[in-house]
Amino acid sequence: MSLEERTIDTVARPEAGLIGIKVDQYLLVAKARELSELLADSEEVAEFTAAEEAMLNDPEASRLLKEAEEAKQYTHFTAATRDKALMDRAMEDFYKAEEAQREYPPIRRYNEAKDALQVLLDRLNAIITYPITGNENPAGGGGGCGSGGGCSSGGCSK
Repeated sequence: MSLEERTIDTVARPEAGLIGIKVDQYLLVAKARELSELLADSEEVAEFTAAEEAMLNDPEASRLLKEAEEAKQYTHFTAATRDKALMDRAMEDFYKAEEAQREYPPIRRYNEAKDALQVLLDRLNAIITYPITGNENPAGGGGGCGSGGGCSSGGCSK
């Protein structure tokens, strides 16, 4: 189909908000919606949603998150004072608050679920962008300079 034919042949589906979208774009949008529905029904999204809800409804998790955020803000404040002892104490308090937050089971579960969902999203992104970029790893994870993969990963040209 020529560009002119695609421009003329538009799909008008007001209920889907697709007025004026070219036929090939309509197919892309339809497939994207199908993918989003599959993603919404995935185990990763279900676990993330459940973990997020549990964390948000847990008073201790809320307290720990607030404490860590306040400690973080305090480190910024102390940096402006240029008082090394005060800054060191603030950083120590921040690290302790962050560790307590990370180790609390509902927060840990949430972070693990978030990471698992991100892995799935990155994988889907790699699959979608591969035909365009030819790069199997567009997010840069797993190798290359600056990724932590080191030169043995084949990402460096030393």
